[in-house]
Amino acid sequence: MCAPGSHGVATEARRPAVRLCLAADIERYSRFTNVEAARAQARFLEVLGQAQRHAGLTELDAEHSGDGRFVVLPPGLDESVVIPNLVVGLSIALRHLNTDLNAHARLRLRVAMDRGLLAPDVNGWVGNAAITVHRLLDSAPLRTALAEEPAVDFALIVADTLYRDVIAHGYPGLPPELFQETTIDIPAKHFAEQAWIYPGIHRALSPSRAPLRPLVPDYVEEGSY
Repeated sequence: MCAPGSHGVATEARRPAVRLCLAADIERYSRFTNVEAARAQARFLEVLGQAQRHAGLTELDAEHSGDGRFVVLPPGLDESVVIPNLVVGLSIALRHLNTDLNAHARLRLRVAMDRGLLAPDVNGWVGNAAITVHRLLDSAPLRTALAEEPAVDFALIVADTLYRDVIAHGYPGLPPELFQETTIDIPAKHFAEQAWIYPGIHRALSPSRAPLRPLVPDYVEEGSY
């Protein structure tokens, strides 16, 4: 996988295009020791990979930051299929993973999605969506939503336009009534937008997809870190 702006990226892929993007990070990552953090990172990437495959996605443009990942999806996707399958895949993968982990090792994620005109450049992606998705990910309402639901494995926030264009129409796998509208207001960043939060409720899972294989790394003993 080539980094944005590298010479290995095809000319067509480097042109500006309207693309879906996703940002995710691990809740309370600082609680881990170095050894635990390495294991958490490996599990985090495997969970995201499972969700990606569940949505039928292969090569993606991604940037890593230890406890986080920013992903730009290819242009021209059917968002009414890809978005629900990403979320369902994420929920299944986290459920399987966390079944065999204790409370300290349990992986819980914050996830954000947006869509907009994006272009790769020499040091990352250029476009409002790349900024917005990180503002949403770091927002207090999303952190609060996850903290207040200890039984769930993740909380998702989507930009208002993405909710109204896709999720509000009730495509299979992601019921719109499970989303709650909120205002994200970050005066220090001159940022204020409406968004929608989904608290990772398991009953939103679609029965139309086969379960993913359990995520139990070889080096993890059952019930341990």
